[in-house]
Amino acid sequence: MGKRTAERLLKIQKVSTSPYVLLSNLYASESMWDGVAEARKQLKDSLMKKEPGHSLIEVKGNVEKFTVGRISHPRIEEIVGDFKFCVLQKTGFRGVTNVL
Repeated sequence: MGKRTAERLLKIQKVSTSPYVLLSNLYASESMWDGVAEARKQLKDSLMKKEPGHSLIEVKGNVEKFTVGRISHPRIEEIVGDFKFCVLQKTGFRGVTNVL
């Protein structure tokens, strides 16, 4: 069903990268890597450029926006440090308690 929808969108919405991305993601979710490669090739052949993805996170009460492939955020070191701390907490890491 998702594949048919994406293919229909490709026919009626030729000015958007969304159907190509949708189709690629659908194939990837089913581990159909040949389909992923074909969808990405079709996007490349269309000469359209996909907008980079963004993530929004809240850090200490402030919402921060990150763009895929860019590391020029003014608070990147602080945010990466906080992220690593959160990951360590989630995995149950409690720090080194005994030193040789």
